[in-house]
Amino acid sequence: MENKKLKSITTYLGCLCLSFLLASGILLFNNDLPVFATNIPTADVIYDSNNIFNEPLTITQNLTVKFSGVEYSSTGTNSSPIAVRNNSTVNLIFEGENTFNGNPDVISAGIEVENGSTVNIYGLEGSTLTITGGKYSAGIGGIGYNAASTENPSCGNINIYSGNITAIGGDHGAGIGSGYHSSASDIKIYGGNITALGTGGGAGIGSGYGTSGGTVFNNSGNPTGSGVGFYNGGNINISGGTIRAASYHINFNNFNPYNIETLYSEGYSDSFAAGIGGGYGASSGNIVIEGNADVTALGACGGAGIGSGRGTSKAANYDSDNFNVNVTIKGNAKVIAMATGDKRTNVVGDDGGAAIGLGRGCTLEGELKGSVKIEENANVYAVAPDHAQAIGGSCVVGKFSQTNGVISRPANATLAEINIGKNTTVTAISDGYRNAIENSNGSNLSKLISLNFDESYFANHGDFFTTDKFPLKIEAIDADNTNSKITFALQSPSKMNCMVNVPNANRYNFVIKEHKGTNNESIFLSNPIEENSAQFFTDPNSIKSYDIAGLTAILEQNANIDSTYGTLDFKIKASEGIFEYGSNLNCANINDPSIISELNANMDNKYSESLNNIVYFDLGVNKRSGEAYSNITGGNIKIYVKVPEDWNIDKVLPIFINPNEDETFNDTLQTEKIDVVTYLSFQTNHLGKYALLESKSEQQNNEQEENNSSENQSHENDIKEITKTVKHILETLDKIFSAFWNAILKLNL
Repeated sequence: MENKKLKSITTYLGCLCLSFLLASGILLFNNDLPVFATNIPTADVIYDSNNIFNEPLTITQNLTVKFSGVEYSSTGTNSSPIAVRNNSTVNLIFEGENTFNGNPDVISAGIEVENGSTVNIYGLEGSTLTITGGKYSAGIGGIGYNAASTENPSCGNINIYSGNITAIGGDHGAGIGSGYHSSASDIKIYGGNITALGTGGGAGIGSGYGTSGGTVFNNSGNPTGSGVGFYNGGNINISGGTIRAASYHINFNNFNPYNIETLYSEGYSDSFAAGIGGGYGASSGNIVIEGNADVTALGACGGAGIGSGRGTSKAANYDSDNFNVNVTIKGNAKVIAMATGDKRTNVVGDDGGAAIGLGRGCTLEGELKGSVKIEENANVYAVAPDHAQAIGGSCVVGKFSQTNGVISRPANATLAEINIGKNTTVTAISDGYRNAIENSNGSNLSKLISLNFDESYFANHGDFFTTDKFPLKIEAIDADNTNSKITFALQSPSKMNCMVNVPNANRYNFVIKEHKGTNNESIFLSNPIEENSAQFFTDPNSIKSYDIAGLTAILEQNANIDSTYGTLDFKIKASEGIFEYGSNLNCANINDPSIISELNANMDNKYSESLNNIVYFDLGVNKRSGEAYSNITGGNIKIYVKVPEDWNIDKVLPIFINPNEDETFNDTLQTEKIDVVTYLSFQTNHLGKYALLESKSEQQNNEQEENNSSENQSHENDIKEITKTVKHILETLDKIFSAFWNAILKLNL
C-alpha cells in the first residue's frame, strides 16, 4: 500500500516537472526551438495543405498564427497578404517554405504592422520566409503614405526571433520597417539569418523613403512633415543572428567586402538610403547593435551604411530640429558597414555618405549632429571611398558646382561625438579627402593608428599598384602577438586614409596581400622614420599618423648553381625591412681560374691543411631595378644550402671571404630539414664572395697518417736497399780494383 502511494506521488511529481518543462519550452528534444527563445506560443490558427491560405488575412486581436508551406501574392484590389492592426500583438510562426508578396499596384506591405500594433516572428528550424512589399510599403512593417489618408501611417513594432528571412521593400519602402513618408517604431532582431533590402529610397532596415525636401502635405492640405530629417528609422536593436541589410537589391552571395565593385547591383543608382537607419531624407533613429550579432550594412548614393539616408542641397528643406543620428555598437558584435557615392554620369558631385554616421547633406555648415559609439569587444570594418569619412560625416547641406572640370563641394559635415573603446577592433577606410575618422570635437579614439596613402606613393610603386590589381588585402598584425590581426582592403589605387586598432597592441606590422591580380607575394609597409622600418608604434593617448614611404618584402626565394660537384641548391629568408619589394636572390658559381687563384691566396692556411673539397660562389640580392645591394641593413638574412650528396654535411663550413680576415658562422650554423630535404643553414649580414668547403674526416686524416707512415717506412726500406746495393757495388768495385792493381804490379815486376 505504501509503495503504491509512493509511486502515485512520484508519478504526480514527474508529471508536474514535465508540465513545467513543456510550459517553459526548454525540452531538449524539441528541435523546433531556437536556442535564444524561451517559449514559442501554441498556434491558435494553422494554415497548411489542410487549411489553404487563399486571401488576405487582417488580424485585429491578439492571436498566434502558424504558416506551413504557404505562398500568396496579393493582386487586383487586394492589399497586404497579412495585416496586423487595432493595437494587436500577433505571433507569426513559420515552418517550411513560405512566400508573401504585397500588391505592386496597391499600397500594401508583405506583412503589414500598423502603428500601435506588434508582430513577433518565429521561424522554425529549416524554415524560409520570403516577403516583398507592395506599392510604397515595407516588406515587413508599415504601408506608405496615402493621399486619401488624413495622416501618415507610421509603422508598428517588429520583433524577429529566428528563421531564414528575406524581406524586400516595395517601391520607396524599407525591407524591414516603414513605408513611404513614414517613420519606423521599434525593430528588434534577436536571431535568425536575415536579409533585408530596401527599394527606391527605402532603407534595408529602418524607414522608407522619407522626403527629398520640402514640407509634405496630406490630401486636406495640412502639413504632415517638415522636410529632410523629420522621418526616422525608429529604435533599431539587433542583439543576435546574421543580418545582411542594403538599401538596394544586392546579391549578398556575390558580395565581397574587399572589392568595392561588388557593391554595384540592381537599383543601386537611385537608392539614396542607409543600409540600416534612414531612408532617403530620413534620420537614423536610435540604432544599437550588440550581443553576438553579425551585421553587414550597405548604403549608397549618399546614404550611410549605418546611419541616416541622403539629405538635401537646400537649407530650406532641412528639418534641423528633428534630424539626428545615434549609433551604438557593443558586446561581441561584428559589423561591416560600407557606403558609396552617386555614380550617375549626369550629376555633379558623387559624394557618398559615411559608412557609419551621417549621410550626404544632412547637417548645416558648422552644425554638429549625432553620435557613434563603439564599445566593449565590438569588431568594426567601415569603408567610405567617396569623399566621406568611414566613421563620421560626409558634406553639409549645399550645392555642388563644376567649373572647367573642377568640382566645388559643400563643407565637410562632422558628428558631435565619436567614442571608440580600448578593447574594440576597428578598421576605418576613406579616400584622401577626409580623415577615416574625425579626431576632434571631444571624440575619444583610443589607440588608433592612421595610415595615409597618396598618389605619389602609388606612382613610385606602379609595377605593383596597378588598377588591375586592386583592391589589396592588408593585414594589421600586433607585432607582439602575431596571432592577433585583422584584415582590411584598399579599394582604390589613388588616395586612401586608413585608421586601424588591434586591441591591446602597442606595435603594428602592416602586411599587404594582393587580392586581385596574379602576384600573391606578401609584402610589408615600411616606415624608415621608425627604428624598425616594418613596425608602427602607437601612443595609447593620441593618434599617430604616418605617410608611407616605401615597401619592403619578406624575401623567401630559391636559387641554384652548377659546380664541378653537381647542382647546389640555395634558399634565402629575409624578414621585412631588409629588402624592398621585387628584390631577387642572385647566386653565381665562381670558376674563373685567376679569381680562384686570388681566392685561394686569401684562404687561411688552417683550412688548406685538412681541405677535402671546395666551391666558390657569389651571394647577392638585386633590387627591382636590377641594381645589386652592396650591403645588408636592418638585420641578418638566413641562407640554406643543400650540399653535394657525396659531401659529409657535418664537415661542411661556409666562409665569407674577406681580404682582411675570413668570417665563419659557427654560432648560427645548423642542419635543418625542409620538405624532407636536409640543408645546412647559417645567418649572415654580408653579400659577396663565399666559399663552401668540406674538411677531411678523422678517418680520412687517420688513413692519411697511415699512408704517410707507410710511405715513410717504404722510403726508409728503399734507402736501406739502395745503401746495401751501393755498398755491394762498392765492395765489388773494390775487389775488382784490387785485382786489377795487383795484376799491374805483377807486370811491372
